[in-house]
Amino acid sequence: MSKYYYLDTIKLDTIKLVTIKLDTIKLKLKYMGKINKTIEQFYTKPKTHQELVKNIKELTDVSISVEHPKIIIKLGEIKKRHKFLLLKDKANGQLYFICLPVEKKENHRDILEFAEKSYGKDFQLLDGGYVHTEDNKLIVDGISDIWVTGDREIIENILRKRFPDIEIEVEAIESFDSD
Repeated sequence: MSKYYYLDTIKLDTIKLVTIKLDTIKLKLKYMGKINKTIEQFYTKPKTHQELVKNIKELTDVSISVEHPKIIIKLGEIKKRHKFLLLKDKANGQLYFICLPVEKKENHRDILEFAEKSYGKDFQLLDGGYVHTEDNKLIVDGISDIWVTGDREIIENILRKRFPDIEIEVEAIESFDSD
């Protein structure tokens, strides 16, 4: 009988330990949710068919106004840096800032192909790099794998205007060596 009692104690201790770990994870997630409330919009996944249709429409609609850049920021895993491109429509000068989950678009070239196919446009590459978040900040840094380095001030202005309630941090590119 003592064996059973001992096994039951181990099982109970294991269950308590698992419960404590789950509670800790839930607490961390709850805390993270509060910290990242302002940037949550970049990670939100569609939960219904209507939300999915809305997301697809948002991705594929072309902005009518050249004065307002098309901005798409869809991020995947929170701990990863996701790739972006700043593109300019060669026909009318419309700017496009497109950042997609690295899980979906592994290379900057994939984003360019996505944009050209989705919008049926010929784009000039202005800049590329990475986007990630920390706390309540949206951070733009790094350089693309298709050798484009641009003026990060354009990106900073576009994002600050579109997201005034979010802290935007943009790392300037001092120099780039193509070797």
